[in-house]
Amino acid sequence: MSNDDAMWRQALGFAVFGIGVALLGAALGSPTSGWTAYVSGASLLGDASGPWASQVTTATVGAAVGLFVGVVLYGVGIRALGPDGGRIGRVASAGTVGAAVGLSPALFYVGSAFVGSPAGTSVAVSYGTILVLYVVSALLAYGCAVGAVRLTMAASADPLARRTTRAVALVLPIGGILATAAGVGAAWLRGFSTTVPTLVAVVVTVVLVLAATFALARGRVLARETVT
Repeated sequence: MSNDDAMWRQALGFAVFGIGVALLGAALGSPTSGWTAYVSGASLLGDASGPWASQVTTATVGAAVGLFVGVVLYGVGIRALGPDGGRIGRVASAGTVGAAVGLSPALFYVGSAFVGSPAGTSVAVSYGTILVLYVVSALLAYGCAVGAVRLTMAASADPLARRTTRAVALVLPIGGILATAAGVGAAWLRGFSTTVPTLVAVVVTVVLVLAATFALARGRVLARETVT
């Protein structure tokens, strides 16, 4: 891999990281207000204004800053890349996208409940419905994530495809629990509101934890291969 390719890989990684940090910081720092939702009587505040433009601006600034930092660090000799052929970013991306695909039915269901709802609207959802939705979504996300990693590694003709898939399958339940806890924590910091910033904070937090889970699984496989 040429120096230019390595530099841009590092810059792209920092840009993605910058987007996550910028969105999370902005979301956790913004106020909460708006329409109300409740689950069997538990009230949640929300906002129907839909400030998506500010989220796009925040993400753009975060990407630009991350890109700049990545290039500068590379220029002064600081490298943040894994070993050649490590494919850690590829595994993390495939697993995260797979999990998102598995969760898409649940996200669609929740989002459709508020489509066209004016400020002051309340949506009642029973605990039974939520429980079934969570269980089915978790199973779909798990299967899609493991399958996505397996297919991606097979398409890359990776010699450690089977080991990587096995490692992901083993650690993903733990990562899923941690991601859920982190997402609830982000929502708690936002007062469990249903505003756009709260949604962004929860999604970014969960994605970061899941991506770290996939990266650690692949890193563990590479470390064992190096030792053996």
